[in-house]
Amino acid sequence: ELAEVAKSCLQTNEADRPPNAGVVAERISTYLSAIQSRLKEAEVAAARAEVKAEEERRRRQLTLSAVVFSAIVLILAASVVWIIRYTSHRRSLRERAETTVKALNSAPGLVVPRLIEDLQELPNDMAFAKVRGHFDTGDEIQKLRSAYAMASLGDVRVDFLVSQVAGAAPDEVTNLVQALGNSSSEAVPALETAA
Repeated sequence: ELAEVAKSCLQTNEADRPPNAGVVAERISTYLSAIQSRLKEAEVAAARAEVKAEEERRRRQLTLSAVVFSAIVLILAASVVWIIRYTSHRRSLRERAETTVKALNSAPGLVVPRLIEDLQELPNDMAFAKVRGHFDTGDEIQKLRSAYAMASLGDVRVDFLVSQVAGAAPDEVTNLVQALGNSSSEAVPALETAA
């Protein structure tokens, strides 16, 4: 548009040129007003785009924060559920160990191997703690049954088991032999010495 004003001023034919400088000034003024208007529109559009981009950034940040928060809550909830289940499971195992040891102390000798198998299915430290408690505090039959179980868990009380051989009831002999068999290298010399 400015180029057209310049061309019209440079026309060789006087009738094609603007009649006076006021017309040229008006056309240049109109041109400059249009340019300023477009600049303001561009500034407004840029500001709107910047605001929109900022809003979008905040929206993404808020969404990310919500996702992270949700993940943390889910992890915490899963951890709590796992701890509750684990605690419940351990309590159940302790109760099972206690019940099995009580049954071991009162069951007929023929049932003892099955009860010892039940103890072996439990965590070794848990089963051993229950059995050891009954060995330390129980009467002779409880000590004997606990010694069988301890032998199956790796702690063979050879001297105690050998001392029980002479007075063992017939239904206890198989259990004694199995318990001593867990440490035959120590049991054989101890039996020979006792005989």
